[in-house]
Amino acid sequence: MYVDNMLTRDRFVIPRRLLPSAMLLGQSPGNSGGIPAVTLTELRRAGVVTNAGRLKDEAASLLGVMSDAALVSSIEVRGKGTESASTIWATTRGAAVGRQVDEDMCELIPIRPTSLPVVMAHIVEIGRRPEPPFFGAGLLADGALELALDRIADAPSTAIDILVAAGLDRTWADRLLIAHEHMRSHWSVSSVWTDQMGSHHVRSVSVLDGGAAGYWRIEAQPISPPSSRFSVVTLAQVMRLLRSTIPPTDTLSV
Repeated sequence: MYVDNMLTRDRFVIPRRLLPSAMLLGQSPGNSGGIPAVTLTELRRAGVVTNAGRLKDEAASLLGVMSDAALVSSIEVRGKGTESASTIWATTRGAAVGRQVDEDMCELIPIRPTSLPVVMAHIVEIGRRPEPPFFGAGLLADGALELALDRIADAPSTAIDILVAAGLDRTWADRLLIAHEHMRSHWSVSSVWTDQMGSHHVRSVSVLDGGAAGYWRIEAQPISPPSSRFSVVTLAQVMRLLRSTIPPTDTLSV
């Protein structure tokens, strides 16, 4: 991973359940009052807290960024049989990545604010894919795709019929099922931030990485019945979508 090569000496691996306590310490680095002694002991073992119960300098800087973050981005990546979640926190002075190590542990890594687009692209594993010889979009009722995927192994034609009945024409139904057959991952990014004027912003993007079948953007539609729009997009469009979830750090409130 890209962040593996950045500031490795300052990374911390701690139990996920201790993260709220660690961030609380980040708000008041010199005050551990209110933190249970057993929690401080565990944070000490993780290398976050000194024997005196104070945050180590490098941990204080990292957790301070996380506590004061004006930008928080949540990233979920689901593959075939795999799933991962990461969080990015950023201020004008610094940024950090939190990622799952396993079910119990998380890793916190400081990064440069200017590296956010590169780090985020690496987390979702953006890369060149063959561009399909077609472009366009199709509208599909929610739940239909999951139902079709459940039937495709035993009855491929039935799977296509399900998608057609839910709103796609037969050609697009076949293309979407092929994209899922070659799927590398389905990832989503949701960002919330506050700018220097105090205004709040929310941006989200969801993409199906269909491998040899290219990239597909998935957009929820405010209609009834609930539906999603599936559109084929290029690598350049995917990068623009990803960057739309990351404001320039010098425009953040802190």
